[in-house]
Amino acid sequence: MDDTVLPKKGRHSVGVAPQYATVLGKNANCQTLVLLTLALLEVHVVVGLRLFLPESWTSDL
Repeated sequence: MDDTVLPKKGRHSVGVAPQYATVLGKNANCQTLVLLTLALLEVHVVVGLRLFLPESWTSDL
């Protein structure tokens, strides 16, 4: 299980919000994907992929 961060400019893509980006080592506007992979030797297979939605996208305002 791993997270992948996609840095984004603007706020028009689903799930984009200021959040900690491990790849950048700082807070940035980004989307976060959570991956579940199976690995055997050099072969890695993604068996699940979800977009993490920060609270700013899920709370009722």
